[in-house]
Amino acid sequence: MKNDSALIAGGELIEAISDNLLLGDYGLLKDIPVFGTILGAANVYSTLKSRMFEKKIHAFLYEFNAEELSKFKKIINKKTDEDLGFEVLNVIDNVDKINQVQMIARATKQYIRSLEVGENPKNIFDHNIHVIKNLDNYLISGMHAIYSGQASIRISYVDQALFNLGLVNQKNEPALAGATSYPALSFVASVNGEDFYKSIIVGE
Repeated sequence: MKNDSALIAGGELIEAISDNLLLGDYGLLKDIPVFGTILGAANVYSTLKSRMFEKKIHAFLYEFNAEELSKFKKIINKKTDEDLGFEVLNVIDNVDKINQVQMIARATKQYIRSLEVGENPKNIFDHNIHVIKNLDNYLISGMHAIYSGQASIRISYVDQALFNLGLVNQKNEPALAGATSYPALSFVASVNGEDFYKSIIVGE
């Protein structure tokens, strides 16, 4: 039966994912049959989500050395900055990719360094987090094409999306002599975009 085949394939997919995500010898998913109850399926989802979150937390912490991690702990323990830890965890939970988590860590470290010297550019941190949440593989490839210094194919709608995120500048190309059309728009590197690329995406 077609439906039975779909259910079996779905069960095999869950098992394949769980083999990669479940660290240690938990054996939980292997004990749940493919045709388990709704409660069993909910438990599977909850377990997978929990393990995914653990992997993301590990990726976040891996970006910190011991000194940086100590400073982060001190800052989130301050009453004035107690929401920072919750905010970071919430963002980590709501992004899909490990590279986004790594960028969140770099943005957080950058913010912590600013706080240490008496600055509080929360608006810059908030903007960086907003950008990171909206970066997909297409947009990251677009950033590489613009800022890596290597010749790459540029895609107009990707450039437009990067402009909307404040990562490139817009440039009016003069119309050809005698042309009746409006000047063409192009997108070029910006100081803010280059800084974001180097410090947040690449992690220099």
